[in-house]
Amino acid sequence: MKVVRHNKTFPQAKLRRLEQAERETVHRTAETPEQSQARRQQNAQYLPSQRADETPEQSQDRCRQHAECLASQRAAETLKQSQARRQQNAEYLAY
Repeated sequence: MKVVRHNKTFPQAKLRRLEQAERETVHRTAETPEQSQARRQQNAQYLPSQRADETPEQSQDRCRQHAECLASQRAAETLKQSQARRQQNAEYLAY
């Protein structure tokens, strides 16, 4: 049964995001290096084209919404989750 996103409860939305993340992980592990590079290139071209069409107000709103989302996620983190996130960020930046 398809549920409209805005009618989903928080647990349903969270489950959908987790399932999507799992599908993406499986898909990316099966990628060849060439496919991975092509996906990254496509993303690199898509985002600037989307943002080029934004008005300054839309851009500020997008940035504000993103900051609020991150703040909300971090406020709900446990100490262990926070440490794991910081470790992942450090490893990513070192890579």
